[in-house]
Amino acid sequence: TACIQLRAPWTHAEVVPESFSLGTLSPVGPTTISDKNGDGISDITVKFDRSAVLSMIGASATWEAEVLGKAANGADTVYFTARDTVRVIRPHVAYPAAGDVFACDADYVVQWTVPVELAADAVRLVYSTDLGATWTTIADLPAVQSSLIWHTPVAPSAAAVIGVEAFRNNELLIRGEGGVFQIGSGAVGVGAPSGPL
Repeated sequence: TACIQLRAPWTHAEVVPESFSLGTLSPVGPTTISDKNGDGISDITVKFDRSAVLSMIGASATWEAEVLGKAANGADTVYFTARDTVRVIRPHVAYPAAGDVFACDADYVVQWTVPVELAADAVRLVYSTDLGATWTTIADLPAVQSSLIWHTPVAPSAAAVIGVEAFRNNELLIRGEGGVFQIGSGAVGVGAPSGPL
């Protein structure tokens, strides 16, 4: 969601709603007019597809958002750019850590935290064995839960990753990913909390 306020003498009434874009994305749904910051000047709220925006953000901790648009008044037309630096708040995977080695077909405790700023009401614990190209669900859990015993896959992997997806009202907010670790058929798990159970 982007909230845009034009500089005088241009106003929201002269904005061409279909002109908005965020990278290659077009808005979803209609624009709305409000005064989000309470300064007495109307601003425009425009929404983009959340999953597409998350794909653009990737694993970045900060992201430069740039929304383009157009305003027209008779023969006068102006193209404008709205920019902001977004601090990306996401769940944090505490364990496993990058470089850890888990045994195949064994039980381990996975630990994570979900920042309160997300106001999440549920999380989905997922794992990947191909550096995040594909994900498999481990469990859907309440947001207050922060650990789970996970039974590792039978097949080994040198590119395993744990992810925690935060949800609010059944809508995916964002996914946090841990470091790359290994699942090995002949390995003995190392690291916190205490290896295999």
